[in-house]
Amino acid sequence: MPNFDQLFRKYHHQLFLYARKFVADESVALDITQDVFAQVWEKEKLSLPDEHLKAYLFHSVRNHCLNHLKHERVIRRHQQ
Repeated sequence: MPNFDQLFRKYHHQLFLYARKFVADESVALDITQDVFAQVWEKEKLSLPDEHLKAYLFHSVRNHCLNHLKHERVIRRHQQ
């Protein structure tokens, strides 16, 4: 079971690059990655086995990105 710092160092860059595949803006991808790590900290998910934790992180990033893209579509639709 890794501590938070180890987890952050191990997966942050990978998750950021993964988020960039969904969203074009680097700052948004970074914010999404940070939000996922904040959720891990708040929900105390560090007790999960390593392979489950990795899957949780990547699924969370994907879901956050998809939610962001959906929100952007709603904003564009309302602006028109």
